[in-house]
Amino acid sequence: MAAKRCPKCNLVNPKTASACDCGWSFVEETQTAPRSQPAHDDQARRDRRLRGTVQLLLGAFLAVSGSIGGAGPVRTGSSSVPALQSAYAAGGSFAVLAAIIGGILLIILGVRNRRG
Repeated sequence: MAAKRCPKCNLVNPKTASACDCGWSFVEETQTAPRSQPAHDDQARRDRRLRGTVQLLLGAFLAVSGSIGGAGPVRTGSSSVPALQSAYAAGGSFAVLAAIIGGILLIILGVRNRRG
């Protein structure tokens, strides 16, 4: 069975639907009064806010730990070969940068999810 997407809210509806939950009428192609929201919407909103909180906390932890890790001396490894020492240093810098960037991205996602 094919589905149709609401042009107003982007919700996927069954092909037989005459109106979307947001109130868009597929027959008249106009906005009508929205249907009452199901009770599970409140639970979904709480779940999204909780996920946003976890993302914020994890993102802050990664960003701070990456910053602290980047402030210390660079470990060059135990190799006596200069090229390998350089590779160890670059890998350490990459890990610190990845932690900071990953943390910032998680913070952004967390803020977006907390807003609803």
